[in-house]
Amino acid sequence: MASIRRGYSDDFVLKNGRAGIGSSNPQDTLDVVDGVVKGQDLKTVGVSSFTGYEGFLNSDQTITETVSITGGASLSGEIIVGTGQTVTVTGNLKEDRFGPELITNGQFLSNVDDWTAFNSSNSFNDGRLRITRDGGDGRGTYQLITNLVPGATYFASAIVDSIGSRGDFRIVNGNSWTSNYYLNIAGTNGQVKTLNGSFTATSTTALVGFAIDNNSTVIEVDQVTVRRVNDVEEPGANVAGGSEIECLKVYNTFTPPSGGTNERPYAPKPGELYYNYDFKTIEFFDGYGWRQVDNTTRSGRSVWMGGNQTNISGGQDDHTTRTDTVIISTLGNAIDFGVLDQSTAQNSSYGSSTEVFSNGYGQSSNQNNYIQHAKFESGGNFVDFGDLTRNVRMSGSVNSSTRGCTAGGAGPSNVIDYNELQTKGNSIDFGDLDTSRRVSNCSFSSPTRGVFAGGASPNTATVEFITIASLGNSIKFGDCTYAGGYKASSSNTTRGIQGGGGTDANNRAIEIHIISSGGNASNFGDLTLARSGVMGSASQTRMVFGGGGLAPDSSTRTNAIDYVTISSEGDAIDFGDLTSQRGFGACDSNSHGGLGGF
Repeated sequence: MASIRRGYSDDFVLKNGRAGIGSSNPQDTLDVVDGVVKGQDLKTVGVSSFTGYEGFLNSDQTITETVSITGGASLSGEIIVGTGQTVTVTGNLKEDRFGPELITNGQFLSNVDDWTAFNSSNSFNDGRLRITRDGGDGRGTYQLITNLVPGATYFASAIVDSIGSRGDFRIVNGNSWTSNYYLNIAGTNGQVKTLNGSFTATSTTALVGFAIDNNSTVIEVDQVTVRRVNDVEEPGANVAGGSEIECLKVYNTFTPPSGGTNERPYAPKPGELYYNYDFKTIEFFDGYGWRQVDNTTRSGRSVWMGGNQTNISGGQDDHTTRTDTVIISTLGNAIDFGVLDQSTAQNSSYGSSTEVFSNGYGQSSNQNNYIQHAKFESGGNFVDFGDLTRNVRMSGSVNSSTRGCTAGGAGPSNVIDYNELQTKGNSIDFGDLDTSRRVSNCSFSSPTRGVFAGGASPNTATVEFITIASLGNSIKFGDCTYAGGYKASSSNTTRGIQGGGGTDANNRAIEIHIISSGGNASNFGDLTLARSGVMGSASQTRMVFGGGGLAPDSSTRTNAIDYVTISSEGDAIDFGDLTSQRGFGACDSNSHGGLGGF
């Protein structure tokens, strides 16, 4: 709270941080008890007991108490009134510019109902309508709207992701999908664009939909709207003490603060809500970091990437492009997810709420800087994302909801670099580890912290952390219960779990770290099998451990998957099997570290 205002003839100092207008004993920082406040483009939050309010122009207002507004100037904008409160406006209100929404289920909150596929197929994909080409002419998806008024003007808009080639937004007169276009707005190859336009109706019905270009295979759409543009009347004569009131809307609702990930409120209180524009989700602050409220929409999918399938004489391992997946909340065997772009082992990984990433290494004993990624929900083959700052294997990776960091590696190395997960491209230098080592997947994260716990060459029990949103070097955190790398590591919002690995394959130990408080790890339980090179990931409730090299020397691979319940210390339980026997690869999920899901 500012107590000094500078830049005028005299400094103004608030002794107690409060100022009163018409009040000898103010209770708040600005306590208006009575009178008239005048101004232009006022932003008013927490108004107390106004008897008069004059002259706000084109400015949205937030009112938290019952208030009477008498316009002494031209009024426009929106007034948002706190729940249970009322507002009285004196003046003449113009008609709203737009009529009611004509599209049914244009937001795709939970399904793709009310949309008809034409030579295509529809599916729901994370709040979007996904349209897949089947063949034939006119392929696409549409919805019939009725009760149009001939001669009236209508505004239409939609967001179109032209994933494969191009998707077009169409409004068709009548009920024949292939002719008589009111609008036919082309998308842009490979881009997400808002397509919009206006048209004048000549009949009472129209088809609203999306067409797939001849070279396209799939598009996705969202935020579809069609509304009539109303004839806005001129304001009537002023009433006594009133004004012209233009397009003024009054809502009785609660609207949380909003903005991008980097604009979240400073020093929030536990339970505080925030709408994140980057991910189109409501978040809440749990006392440690920001979590997505809609975590039940996350699948809790785990993906294993690459790995050594056998140990061949001479130390050269049989790398694979294979990837497997399970839903962490459901026991059973893994199924095929797709293939990596390159045969890979000794890689590291991170996962956002929508995509999974594999970082580094390549084939045989070579190292590379390759980052490849795929969508969690759709599966399929991995594609190029960008390059790390260096060639690396045996690194460790962590991430927040927007940023991924990769640290350490063979050499040994102390380098940390990072990528913004929403933007394809090469990584950037972040800082340095305190201790150079092969982190070898001994890493996990909370919504704000990335933790590197243990490592090899040299074998170490050192635990360090970074604040993912702020560039800089790592800070000492504590120690593991045992030294070494090649552990399976992951976390929920508050707890980091590691299992197996260490200095040899005879290790069954599972340990737990409290991410927010730091300090040394403690014992959690034991794996079902002693092994090294285990690959693991977590949801908010469970961690799964898959594959690895078995004792006594890790040369024999396993396909076993076991799991623990993160909130309850104890030994691991059998989950199922991977599709092949392998270890020393990478694994991640779309619901670890506070990303949501079960």
